[in-house]
Amino acid sequence: MRTIRDIMEPDVFWLPSDMPLERAAAELASRQISGAPVCAPDGTIVGMLSTTDLAEFYGGVHELRLV
Repeated sequence: MRTIRDIMEPDVFWLPSDMPLERAAAELASRQISGAPVCAPDGTIVGMLSTTDLAEFYGGVHELRLV
């Protein structure tokens, strides 16, 4: 039987909460992933950003928003 430890990714990619959405979209696309945790400056997870979120808020006035 496999455990979570056997399949988990030890080096998780995360997005800083002050990253512009445009850059976050580029990061997700370049890594070919559909989402990532969002972390505050102290390293705590404050949310998740997904490509679904980007589809709703990307472009126009929202383009300058932060993650």
